[in-house]
Amino acid sequence: MRSIVVFILLGLLAVGGSAAPALAGPVALQSDVVAQQPAVEAPEPVPEDDDSPWTTRYLVPTLLAVMAVVMVLVVLGYFIRLRGRYRVVE
Repeated sequence: MRSIVVFILLGLLAVGGSAAPALAGPVALQSDVVAQQPAVEAPEPVPEDDDSPWTTRYLVPTLLAVMAVVMVLVVLGYFIRLRGRYRVVE
């Protein structure tokens, strides 16, 4: 029972300690501060060309095709080895 009371008191102390900076005093909000200078306008971004690099145009499709061929060869090799491993005796 005593450990529960200590746990609750430590919890209240932690919550009260974290709320203390919020109760310290008035804080100037951004709406209270008057701007001395107008905001600077940012230039609009220039659209870039959609010219994709050679890696996405040539390398990626080539790698995908090579991976597909390798997967087919692996599956075929597996079934060929599996068939050669077991013989039906008549």
